[in-house]
Amino acid sequence: VVGDDAEWQCNDDDAGPITFINCLFADNACNDDRLIELKAAFSLLNCTFIGNVAGDKAMIAVRGRDWDSTGDGDDDVTTDDSIIDNCLFINNTNLSSGLWMGGGAICVYYASPTITNCTFAGNYAARPGGALFSYGGNILVEDCTFRDNRGGFYGAGIGHYRQGAPVWTVRGCTF
Repeated sequence: VVGDDAEWQCNDDDAGPITFINCLFADNACNDDRLIELKAAFSLLNCTFIGNVAGDKAMIAVRGRDWDSTGDGDDDVTTDDSIIDNCLFINNTNLSSGLWMGGGAICVYYASPTITNCTFAGNYAARPGGALFSYGGNILVEDCTFRDNRGGFYGAGIGHYRQGAPVWTVRGCTF
């Protein structure tokens, strides 16, 4: 997917699994939204994201509940089987000013993806988490490289806003 204002959303709680394999997302500008939003189990495998700009929420938004959720569990979905593996995230930008909308590459909102063997380089978020941001959720980040990412508030590589009792595991990564 190359070009301006591309967007792909899956907001169907019953959808999935959704799989992207060997995809290129380059030079997209999603001024009022995000490049990819997933509220279902998914896999991103061997994909490259380079030079994309998101105006709201993040380039990739992984959700386990609705953005405006009351937290009562009625709109929660399972994203525990979601995998991001062997992907490159290079020079992506998130311009969002929303509190829980950080992450120059990925924003995780009450979701629990596994992120392995990925490279995050030169990404920027106006809010926390230059590469990766989480608001709630249990996340495994393993064997990833974080280099030259910048976060507007905190967390040049990874930023997290503690909501609930999330469990983060970061193992074998290089910063």
